[in-house]
Amino acid sequence: MAAGVMIVGVGLNAQVYPYPRYPDRDRRSAPYYGEGRYGRPGSYGYGDPSDVVRRVIRDMDLAARNSFVDRHEREHFDRAISELLGFQDLWSRRRQVETKHLDRAVDNMRHLAEARQLDYRSRRMIDQDIQILRDLRAQLRR
Repeated sequence: MAAGVMIVGVGLNAQVYPYPRYPDRDRRSAPYYGEGRYGRPGSYGYGDPSDVVRRVIRDMDLAARNSFVDRHEREHFDRAISELLGFQDLWSRRRQVETKHLDRAVDNMRHLAEARQLDYRSRRMIDQDIQILRDLRAQLRR
């Protein structure tokens, strides 16, 4: 009996996580936000533009899955993600910068950031992603 309790105790002890299992959903308030979340800072400030866009797509997908929106708002999610994927595709294949994709994505995201159908956290996350994309666009134009 004591051996069984010891085995279960050792097994439970192995499940200890060194960091909080569910970190604060607003990860952007963490120190070194640009470095930790979007890769090492490089010539583009946030790292590789593809990494930045990939993270923004992930945020948009998360907001879309967690929101109950009508077809109109869903189309804005789809268009924004599609434009970001278009930018990412051109960058990864040819290292070509097409800011028109970023501009269209930001326009759709701006509409979503003002939509009342989304909860506050999603709107705030999208608003912060808009600023990140604007900063990226400004750095790519230099």
